[in-house]
Amino acid sequence: MLLKMGGVKAIVLLFGFMLVVTGFYTFSHSSQPLSTRTTLGKVLFDFTKDEDAGNADWRIDGAYSDFANALRNAGFTVDSLGSGHGTITSSDLQGYNVLVIPEPQDSFSSSEKTAILNFVSNGGGLIYISDHHGSDRNNNGYNSWDIWNTNLNFDSTFGITLLTKEAGNGANKITEIENVPVLTDGVSSFGMWAGTTMQVSGNAKAAAYQTISGNKYAVFAYTSYGSGRVIVFGDSSTFDDGTADSQNHGDNLYNGWAKYDDSKLGLDMVKWAAAGASNSDTVPAAPTNLNAVAGDSYVKLSWDENIAQNSSWNYATSTSFDGGYGECVASDSHYVYILRQRDDGSDRFFYRYNPSSNSWTNLSSSMPNIDFQNGVAMAYDYNDHFYVLAGGSYRSNGDRVYFYEYTISTNTWTRLKDAPHIEGPGDAIVYSGYDHMVYAFLGRAHYLGSYQPSDYSSFARYDPSSNTWKTLSFPSSWPDHGTDDGASLAWTGGKYIFGLEGEFYENSPLRGFARYNIETNTWEDMPDIPTQDGVGDGGSLIWLGHYDSSLSDVIFALDGNGCNETPGYNFSAYHISTSTWTSLPQMPYPVGDFVGNRLAYADGKLYYWQGTPSSWSGGGKRIYSYSPTTGGGNVSNFKIYRGTSSGGETYLTQVS
Repeated sequence: MLLKMGGVKAIVLLFGFMLVVTGFYTFSHSSQPLSTRTTLGKVLFDFTKDEDAGNADWRIDGAYSDFANALRNAGFTVDSLGSGHGTITSSDLQGYNVLVIPEPQDSFSSSEKTAILNFVSNGGGLIYISDHHGSDRNNNGYNSWDIWNTNLNFDSTFGITLLTKEAGNGANKITEIENVPVLTDGVSSFGMWAGTTMQVSGNAKAAAYQTISGNKYAVFAYTSYGSGRVIVFGDSSTFDDGTADSQNHGDNLYNGWAKYDDSKLGLDMVKWAAAGASNSDTVPAAPTNLNAVAGDSYVKLSWDENIAQNSSWNYATSTSFDGGYGECVASDSHYVYILRQRDDGSDRFFYRYNPSSNSWTNLSSSMPNIDFQNGVAMAYDYNDHFYVLAGGSYRSNGDRVYFYEYTISTNTWTRLKDAPHIEGPGDAIVYSGYDHMVYAFLGRAHYLGSYQPSDYSSFARYDPSSNTWKTLSFPSSWPDHGTDDGASLAWTGGKYIFGLEGEFYENSPLRGFARYNIETNTWEDMPDIPTQDGVGDGGSLIWLGHYDSSLSDVIFALDGNGCNETPGYNFSAYHISTSTWTSLPQMPYPVGDFVGNRLAYADGKLYYWQGTPSSWSGGGKRIYSYSPTTGGGNVSNFKIYRGTSSGGETYLTQVS
């Protein structure tokens, strides 16, 4: 037996059937010959949303039959779901590597949306094939264009928005193609006939463009989500082979599949969505921290997690100002944003840092004419907006409930519905791509004598679509129903949001860490953050799995200064799958003294800003970066090879 492991996300095995068991991986020998089970993965084409309405026939026994046969010939297993109508469930998707949705004509339910998101988040590939705006083939008010943007709201979830501008009309040969490994291998051109254009943001990227009237529009885009991959393609006709199924001989179809490199593109898309499986894969070497224990017809593998523990913090830049009573740090994966106001009546600063050019842009001139005070917090919606809590005041007349939306592309601020609870230093906010809502801790109360202990803080949800708030359940085990300095929230790609309680008692350490279930509106206590002096000013959580799937199992955390106001240097990682904490290299210069998030992610690196008084070590202005790459764990794909000697193996299959 020969065992080898690949890079961050793959285990390579030179033997049979595998069964995943919690905490380790068990691989048992099967009597069925491997050669009879060789496959690059399993592909499921959706046929529950009237995909053969009108002149369409996007089914694997119709106009997409050549597509399906080409996949089978390449080594994929191909199936179809539904008979024109039906429902997609999680059990339907179980065991498949890729889900293809070819120009749906009926809307999806919320449960179907959840099933698809969970499928992708857990390692599945989604290929969504759209068509031009207004292509409602069954006249029910829905078409693939607005199903993606409006019914599923996948535009904001994945950062790919379909536009009304039509693609391919009058110039159907697309040649502006990016070189994306596997995804566009060997593709120099492909056809589009009255498809749709799209806009990408966040982690999404364009794989191909079309220049229309002098403007460059994306027509083919891709991104990652959790452990999975997503492709959006702008035209269903590209993969049309011109043959209808037996029920639709009157359809007006034609053979786009045989034109340009369309057939090669179809195969490449599925290979990429299935994690780029290829028979030319080279067997990678196993890491030194792979442990194997053999038993009777099985082997157990464990892989120690190592989130760049040998990395170090590196100086990036400094601000022109030190910390202030109202401050926070945020990011959109490209830039770092810092909002800061020293105290009441002083100037408000809003700056953007570009790591790639090491330059700053002053965005302060457009800020609303209000003070940003203790508890100011910002949440990025993975698209074009930040949601901003303005913070609270310790004054007895400072009942502050300001809530704003900042639009990145236009540098504009819009006041939204007031928060349902007085804001304060226990504020925290996060956007959830799971349900497209904003979640927030609100409080502690501005003036300690004005609220009863049962109402110091609140947990609430904001709905951007209706501009409304709803108060939700609060962690019952946290003392006096309160949050305070260092409170923080992190959404982790699915139905859970994690939260830090903060230093509600400023003379007694608190380390409370809990998990909120969006579906059940309930909280569950999780292991305390490992800090001797408790969480305080500068406490921060950040989850990066939306941008880097290899980090989807990790929440990075600062615990801030201690409850005794001693400077904070601690940096740690919480591993979601094992519910354990790991200590990471300490920050070179401390955070603390002023409330506010200090962590941001941009240009592939994690950043923290001191945000302390100038008298502190480092002058309170320094910004440092950290490369949060994984060194193991979080295995999601298994590649199986067969061979009698090292170096002579033959690739057999990949299994998620």
